[in-house]
Amino acid sequence: MTLQARDIMTRNVATVAPQTSVHEIARMMTERHISGVPVVDDNHNILGIVTEADLLHRVETHTEKKSSWWLTLFSDSEALAREFSKAHGRTAGDIMTRKVVAVPENAPLDVVANAFDNYRIKRVPVTRDSVLVGIVSRGDIVRALLRLTERGLHKDNLDQDKSAVRQAVMDKIREQPWVNGGTINVIVTERAVELWGSTETEDQRRAIRILVEEMPQVGAVEDHITVGMPRIGAV
Repeated sequence: MTLQARDIMTRNVATVAPQTSVHEIARMMTERHISGVPVVDDNHNILGIVTEADLLHRVETHTEKKSSWWLTLFSDSEALAREFSKAHGRTAGDIMTRKVVAVPENAPLDVVANAFDNYRIKRVPVTRDSVLVGIVSRGDIVRALLRLTERGLHKDNLDQDKSAVRQAVMDKIREQPWVNGGTINVIVTERAVELWGSTETEDQRRAIRILVEEMPQVGAVEDHITVGMPRIGAV
């Protein structure tokens, strides 16, 4: 199954309104240990996003960008206005990045990963019919990788364990002088060790079940052995 954005996204997304103050945004990001918050309207439609990058060059911290007068002559006036707003703006609506890269909730993870690369972003909002329903970060993809590889390792180990248990049970049965081990088959499932085949007598059938139940690596035993050996050449 191909994972989609909705499978790994954070659903309880911290958001702010356009009128939320820069102080409140900084407080929220610090307390929640997040690096960005979507800006939404009353219907949860995305209007923009405020990230740490939008708060780097602020007048309060004396980190606002200062251009020399001669560089200003060659600068885009619109870009200069945006820089001023980010440095001096008081609300999310003033400082937010308005061109937001978002993905639909059914976007496969390769689309999400490519968005991180192509737009050099660390998180991407997830939408359903233009409404914010979650957010995916780079860390979410790493955690998905961890879960998938752990699941694969667990399956490999489980298969190896089943094979080892089956071999041990078969060897134990074949060691017994009172049963023909060639007429017994063993199947190991996640639920139990299943015994199949046939024996000549009821005592042999019962003894095989007891033998297997005593083995330390065996949990539950399901006995499907029939009594009465088939006669070769019988009509």
